[in-house]
Amino acid sequence: MLSPASDTTVERVSLDKGSPAHGAPVTFQNVSQVFGKGSDLRQAIADVNLAVQPGEFVCIVGPSGCGKSTLLNLVAGFQRPSSGQVCVDGIAVAGPGADRGMVFQQHRLFPWMSVRENVEFGPKMAGVGSRQRHAASTQILEMVGLHDVRDRAPYELSGGMQQRAAIARALAAQPRVLLMDEPFAALDAMTRERLQEEIVRIWRSTGTTILFVTHSVDEAAFVGSRVVGMSAHPGTIRLDEPVPFADADKTHLRSTLAFVEFRDRLSGIVRDAVG
Repeated sequence: MLSPASDTTVERVSLDKGSPAHGAPVTFQNVSQVFGKGSDLRQAIADVNLAVQPGEFVCIVGPSGCGKSTLLNLVAGFQRPSSGQVCVDGIAVAGPGADRGMVFQQHRLFPWMSVRENVEFGPKMAGVGSRQRHAASTQILEMVGLHDVRDRAPYELSGGMQQRAAIARALAAQPRVLLMDEPFAALDAMTRERLQEEIVRIWRSTGTTILFVTHSVDEAAFVGSRVVGMSAHPGTIRLDEPVPFADADKTHLRSTLAFVEFRDRLSGIVRDAVG
C-alpha cells in the first residue's frame, strides 16, 4: 500500500508486482442477502459459497437481478450480508477499506479536478506526501495510457479515457482486490474491446485479484481466468468454470476456433443455468 510520507519523498512507487501473491483471497461462506421488509421482502442471493484465489480474474455473469452487483457490494463493504460471512484475506469484511478498489459502470470522477488530481485523491486523503503521490500517479497514468492528458478535466476526455481514469484512480491505492461492476457496458464496441485488452494487461502486471461483473459471456471468456454464472430469484451460483485462455496471447484470440467454441459452449451452459 502507499504509505504516508513527507513531501521530500522521491522514491518511485512500484505497481508492477509481477506476482499473483499481491492479490488477496476472497471467500463467500453461506452468504444470503435479503432486502426490504414484510410484503416487500426480496431475497437477492441465497447460500452463496465461493472461494477466489489470490490473483484470480473472476468474471460473474447472469441475468439482471441475479445479485451480481450485490456480491461486489458485499466484498466492498458497502453492505453487510443478512447471513453468512464475506472474507478478504481471511478477515471478515466489516466495511470499506483501502485493500479493495471499485470501478463502476459510470466513471464517477470529480469533474472539478484534473485527471491526475482524481488519481491522487485517495492517496492524498490517506496522508501520502505530494512527491510520492506524483511519482505513483505518473506510473499509473503511463500504465493506462493517460499520461499525455493528465492535466485535462474528465469532461474533456472520451468515454473510454474516462473509464481508464477511473481504473487508474482505483489502482492508486494499490488494492489487493479490484471490484469492477460492468465497467465497459456503456462504451462502443471498439472501445470496449480495447479496454478489455487493457484490463488484462494491467491484471497480469499487478497480480491484483479482480472480481468483474458483466452480462457478456464473450467478455467474460476473453478477460477472465474463471467464469461464475448465476441464476436469479434468488441469485445462486450455477456455473463455475476456469477459462483456458487466461495466459494466452489475446491479440487475435477472438478469431480462433478454440475461443469461439469455448464461448458458445459457455453461453449454452449459462442459458441452461439461468433457465
